[in-house]
Amino acid sequence: MTLRVLHLLKTARGAPFPIRQIAAMTRAGVASAVLVPVRGDNHQPIVDAGAEVFFGRNDIKAVVQPAQFLAARQHLLAAMDVFRPDIILGHFVGSIIFARLALGRRHAVPRVFQVAGPLHLEHWGPRRFEIATAGPSDFWLATCKATRGHYRAAGIDAERLGLGYFGLPDESFAKGPPETLRRLLGPAAAGRQIVGMVAFAYPPRPFLGRPRGLKGHEDLFEAMRLLIAQGTDAHLVVVGGAAEGAEAYYEQLKALGHRLLGDRLTMLGSRQDVAALYPGMDVAVHPSHSENLGAAIESLALGVPTVATSVGGFPDIVRPGETGWLVPPRDPPALARAIAEVLGNPSEARRRAEAGRNLISEEFRADRAAAGVTAFLQAVAARQPVR
Repeated sequence: MTLRVLHLLKTARGAPFPIRQIAAMTRAGVASAVLVPVRGDNHQPIVDAGAEVFFGRNDIKAVVQPAQFLAARQHLLAAMDVFRPDIILGHFVGSIIFARLALGRRHAVPRVFQVAGPLHLEHWGPRRFEIATAGPSDFWLATCKATRGHYRAAGIDAERLGLGYFGLPDESFAKGPPETLRRLLGPAAAGRQIVGMVAFAYPPRPFLGRPRGLKGHEDLFEAMRLLIAQGTDAHLVVVGGAAEGAEAYYEQLKALGHRLLGDRLTMLGSRQDVAALYPGMDVAVHPSHSENLGAAIESLALGVPTVATSVGGFPDIVRPGETGWLVPPRDPPALARAIAEVLGNPSEARRRAEAGRNLISEEFRADRAAAGVTAFLQAVAARQPVR
């Protein structure tokens, strides 16, 4: 019997990992539909993934106004009436909370929250609120070990909790020439080692005790300033523009970066050719304060020496002494030391990078990851204990 899965995406922009997973699941015979708020940038990728598309808001903001909530609930119910899902799979905390409130705690169709990252679990209030909205029909699928650990510590039974990573498609492992990035950077990086960061800019969240941006741009700027002061001849390139609604913060970041680093910094903004730029980096740095696997899975897949913070899912794939370097978050001096070690020992950097590439190639390909997710969903649909 074909498994029918209704995916909830709160955004019409981005969400590449869920969309890749939807494509892999569809290839394997799962019937997929996606509820998105409007026809946006990710509409065609969803269609290309082989999924049916329905439109309707599915985020926690829709709950605030009664009229908006009722309209959004009606769109969800209409999509379910047409598609007849066996499972509802939410990919964002706002989406799954909306679905729980819209359908009630004991709805006949089980809901699975594939938790894209541990951010909300790292704070008592958001963690308790999310879990409190769940009922007997709710299950969780963590996408890194840290997230699974948070739920177990919060008292979620192992039978309702799984681990299922997002994977990468085969084309993510195709390496291009390093000259592509150097040509783009031009004379500013000529003869210098290139330190790269790939991330959207997410603003600080002071109400959660996070005075700096989520991805740690400021920490990397400070680490690079230390390295340059010590005589390291390196250039920093940051790929990725503002996250939705963070345009003002991104402009502040650019001003800060150029004040600290001058012409040793290039900020390229959003790009569609990110995979082609990685091979030109001597080291890829992921200084996030909270993260799932993040862009580290991409740099490892392409065999780029990788430094990351010891948060979230990074330790699942960036393994000190084996596949990369881990440093504490919010620690620019430690970040600078790790970058210096990579740049100063290219043979060790290449060894770990190749080991990282092998790890991702063997264990984190999209089809393999999607098969694990599908097995979890099938067990939930059959109401069998899942471990």
